[in-house]
Amino acid sequence: MVRTSQTPPSRLGGVVNIGTARLENLYRKVTKGQPENPRSLHVKSILAMQNGRHAEAAQLIGQAAVLDPADADHQRQLGTTCFEAGWLEPAATALNRAIYLKPDDPDPWFTLGQVFDAAGNTDHARTCYEQCLALNPRFHDARIALAEQELG
Repeated sequence: MVRTSQTPPSRLGGVVNIGTARLENLYRKVTKGQPENPRSLHVKSILAMQNGRHAEAAQLIGQAAVLDPADADHQRQLGTTCFEAGWLEPAATALNRAIYLKPDDPDPWFTLGQVFDAAGNTDHARTCYEQCLALNPRFHDARIALAEQELG
């Protein structure tokens, strides 16, 4: 079971959330003609992801990560985007970079645990979930993931 600490995707059953689609169109109109910057690319990536366009989301957040490689948030979002698209190896790479840049952030630890779970590596997943909880004992999704592992 996939759980994240972030807002769940706004795509359910293949139907795009109309509010998110309108927000995306508005954001594109407001930023039209302005030079791309890492934060703008990051926002566009999140909007594309919420509308189910994984490849576009990965490309946008990848551009942000190239423009600002020291930003852990870009790396975390790239990892999350790749994970949600089912691209486990690039997801793990980006999440490891995010952890390197900001080791006290529990979110990439949790998502890396999800990546390891999806790959069938429960020992590594458990270590990531435990690290997530060490950083934030109230991170309920990590606690749930550990309980699900114990139940098998």
